[in-house]
Amino acid sequence: MIMRKLVIFSLLAMCMIFPYCKKTELKTYDGDTSLYFSVFYADPTISGRSSVQPFTTYSFFGIFDNVSTLKFRVNLTGKTENFDRKFIITLDKDSTTAVEGVDFEVISSDQVIKANASYADVPVTIKRTAAMKTKQLVIGLRLLPNENFKLSMPVWYPLSGQVSVVNNALFDARYHGIKVSDIPVAPTLWKTYGAVQNNLDAGYWGAFSAEKYYLMCEVCSLTYDDFTAAKMPASRALLMATLMKNYLQTKFNMGTPIKEADGRLMWFNGVSWRSTIGVPY
Repeated sequence: MIMRKLVIFSLLAMCMIFPYCKKTELKTYDGDTSLYFSVFYADPTISGRSSVQPFTTYSFFGIFDNVSTLKFRVNLTGKTENFDRKFIITLDKDSTTAVEGVDFEVISSDQVIKANASYADVPVTIKRTAAMKTKQLVIGLRLLPNENFKLSMPVWYPLSGQVSVVNNALFDARYHGIKVSDIPVAPTLWKTYGAVQNNLDAGYWGAFSAEKYYLMCEVCSLTYDDFTAAKMPASRALLMATLMKNYLQTKFNMGTPIKEADGRLMWFNGVSWRSTIGVPY
């Protein structure tokens, strides 16, 4: 009790000694009102760790929908306001290889930071096209300054401890690239039934390729969802190999052999030839 009285007395004495003390105020941000891309990459193998990235990779492969809408965050530095403010996005001509209106819908150049908001999510609608089956297309987005916003953050500096998709390299915070494709990638299951040994096709299915995958789906009436352990046990995998072997052998015997992109004969277990990776027939 005595100690409590001493503390109270000390506080009163301090107020009497320093009558002109003012409450300390925290300094607020007073720099430019600016915008930058803040699109995060999350590593699913490392809980809670992510980093801003300069590009987003999107694949239609294995997806049934032919149209997808993605959103890309633009962040604000500076004060929020109680009214809407327009900002400008344009296509970066130097990096864009996709065709606007064909591979993706026309993107409005006028975007808005809503009243009292500190960010906006810019929607980009991407369309599956034949060109994506053979190459990766790029949609480059670039922020431009206007009367509402400057672009005073030209470089993004990765924070210590974050996962980075660009090896912690600096990159332009005013730009974000979208890399889009429909190029097949080997299902995880392919490693179980397909193989390469001494540079030769081996296993049931041999080496994976886009040409082989599409032909296999066509001949055997398969979809990407069929390439799972639950739907493709060893007995069915062997049956698929047999069906493909019969198809390829028939074509070969007719004088119209099926070839891979490197010119070698397409291979499944049981055909009458060996197929060396990278060696044309």
